[in-house]
This record gives sequence, C-alpha cells and structure tokens, in this order.
Amino acid sequence: MEDIRTVACDPKDEISTVQLWESFGYYLFSSNEVYNKDTSVTYEDWGDFVIGNSHVDITHYVKMVFRRDPKRLNYEKLVELENQFVNTPLPEKPSSGWSLLAIGIWLMLCFPVAIFMIIHNTKKVKPEMDEYKKKLAEYENARANIVQEARKLVV
Repeated sequence: MEDIRTVACDPKDEISTVQLWESFGYYLFSSNEVYNKDTSVTYEDWGDFVIGNSHVDITHYVKMVFRRDPKRLNYEKLVELENQFVNTPLPEKPSSGWSLLAIGIWLMLCFPVAIFMIIHNTKKVKPEMDEYKKKLAEYENARANIVQEARKLVV
C-alpha cells in the first residue's frame, strides 16, 4: 500500500509544493484547482428606500494528492527526514509590544509619557525581534538542509 499525502496550497505555490514533496520520494498523483466565487446580497429597509449590499467570497486553492511507494530505495530514511521536516518547530514570534489601543490612550492622556514609553518599548522589542529573526533563519536553514538531504536520497 502506497503512502498518501494530501496537500492544499495557493495556486502560485503549486510548483514549489510539488518539488518539496518530490524531495521526500512522493510523486504527484492528482491535482485539482478549486475556485469558487460566491456573491451574496443583503438588503436593509430604511423606510422610504432599501439599500442593497453585495459581498463576494472567493475560495481559490490547489488540492494535490501525492503518493509514495514504500518499496522505493531509501524509504525509511526519507520517512525519517519527512518527519523531521514536518515536526521542525516554528519559532514563536514575540509580541510587538504595546497594542495600538494602549498607545492611543496614552497619547490622549499624556503625550510626553507616551512618547517616552514608545521609545523605551521600541528599544526593548528590537532585540527580541532580532533574536526571533535569527531563530527563524535557523528554522528555515534546518528545514532546507533536511530537504536537501532528502533530495540526495531520491533517485
């Protein structure tokens, strides 16, 4: 029995998604583009006149089904690398600091204190964001290395 993986992605990411899963020994079995445009109109009765509001919901993605033969060369190692890839944790992004509402209240109540707090908060958040960017780069590197190792095993 073949391994099956179903993936949905943005149409612009279709080729890179296929290449990614081919790295782990999968082949594209089927691909379907899903596009649905739903328009609804609501009406409000204002006594002498009626106002109509239209709303459009668009769903657009590509659903792909991949298969992989468990008898293929290097199968166990590809499964191991795939599991490492899928389970590599995304680093947690630090909060941006003060919310806009809190900043707005401070600006209304006491402008000088608010300016001081914004400057202080910016100085505090920058190192956290730098650390996050570093961890994110390590995360992306780790996943890229896993994919690269898997591609070497796919014959």
